[in-house]
Amino acid sequence: MFGLATCACTLTLAGCTTRVASLQHNARLRPKSSVQSTTGIKGPNVVQKSRGFTAGAFNLREFFHGKSAEAIRRIKWTFLIGAFGVPFALMLLGMGAQLVALFCIGSRCSASRR
Repeated sequence: MFGLATCACTLTLAGCTTRVASLQHNARLRPKSSVQSTTGIKGPNVVQKSRGFTAGAFNLREFFHGKSAEAIRRIKWTFLIGAFGVPFALMLLGMGAQLVALFCIGSRCSASRR
């Protein structure tokens, strides 16, 4: 009766576990290069302020969104809740509703037999 729902819940939890593990792994990674190593300038405060004159720089727009680091962290957790938590809760709610419906139907049948 609950075979597919149980399988879906298990796969959703497995997906959430692997995504959290991936985020934790990525958080531990440190970049091998920096602006200083790329340009060869050893100054401590080297930052890129413009895109250049001929074309847009690769991946530069992602760094000029104006959001704080806290907003980026919040987006990660919002995604995890929306992509894994909400479907899991809805599946559990559906399983519970089906169980209540079956209980109500079963109790009506047993009451009508008396």
